[in-house]
Order: sequence, then C-alpha cells, then structure tokens
Amino acid sequence: MTSSTPAPTPAQLTLFARSVLAHLRLWPALRLALSNDLPPSSSTSTTPSSSSQSVQLFASEIVELFAAAKGQGPGEEDVEDLLLQVMDEEYETLVEDDSAEGIARGLITSWRGLADPSAEAAVKLLEEQADRAGRTKLQVQRREEVEETSEDGEDEGEGEGEGVGEGDMDVEMTTEEAPQLVERTERAEPVVDDDGFTLVQKKVRR
Repeated sequence: MTSSTPAPTPAQLTLFARSVLAHLRLWPALRLALSNDLPPSSSTSTTPSSSSQSVQLFASEIVELFAAAKGQGPGEEDVEDLLLQVMDEEYETLVEDDSAEGIARGLITSWRGLADPSAEAAVKLLEEQADRAGRTKLQVQRREEVEETSEDGEDEGEGEGEGVGEGDMDVEMTTEEAPQLVERTERAEPVVDDDGFTLVQKKVRR
C-alpha cells in the first residue's frame, strides 16, 4: 500500500492479523519467553489456551499500531520498539539480538502487500511454517536437554579420565623402587701387633 491507497478493508485487516500471529509464533524469542513463563506443572488443557491468548493480545497491539498509521504504515523502528516493549513489560524478556528487527521488517512487508493478489497465499505459507514450528518445539527442547546431558557426561568423562591418569602416575611412581642408600663404612683403625707391625685386614664383602 502507498500513501495514495485507501485504508485497508476489514478483510485485509483480518488477513494482516493472521500474518501478525504467524510472525509472532515463528519468533524464537517469544516462544522461549512463553515456555519459560509457564510453570512445569501446568496442565495441557490450560497451557495452550493461556499462551494463545497472550500471543493474541500481543498481535492486537501490533494491528492497532498499523491501523492507526497512515500511508505505508509505521516505520520499522516504531514496530521494533513496540515488539521490544511488550517483550520487556509483559514477558520480562530483554531481546538482545536483531530478531525483533527482522520481525518488524516482515510485518511491514506483509502490511504493504495486503492489496497484492498473492497476499492470502503468503499468509497461509507463514501459518504453515508456524504450525510446523509449534510441533517441533518439544523436540527441540528435548534435543537441547540431550545435548546438555551429553556435554555433562563428556565433562565427567574427562574428569574421570584425568583422575585415572593421575592415579596411573601415582601407581607408577609408587611402584618404582627407591634407590637404596648405602651407608659409608668407616675406615677401620690400623691394628698394630706387639712387635709394632701393622696387620693388614681383609675387606668384608657385602
């Protein structure tokens, strides 16, 4: 949409709302914040609905920002600021990477392409990607846990290996016989007989 195009129709706003939801569901930072925010004891019947409602409220704020803007919509910085603000205030998450910038750019592209005949297909593709991401979420988490476990195992293995090495060294060092210290025998005093002759004594062999 350009500055001369009319305001989006209700159908286009609905399509854009679907696009916003898909973008948010694909955002790793938000998915991680949602998984950390929910207690592990939450039941499966309440957890999806609570996270879904949270994302829908997030999306509604974004749609309102775009709907209130004129022309081609809000600037990229305005959209990014809103994303970071909601993440900070609602999810207590500071996004330190550039992912918010990418999400903002994608939302603006979707908004400006609402009048395009391929807009519906583009949104459906995003939704399919979001669905696949949602299904692989638990697998990714399990894989991370496995990696952490394997790393811990490697660390322990390395530690054990080092311990064994030191033990081997100790064994080798302790099994070596220490050099025998030979005491120096004192030289015997010469023995003189009654006639004044010095007697030659034989050395005692060890």
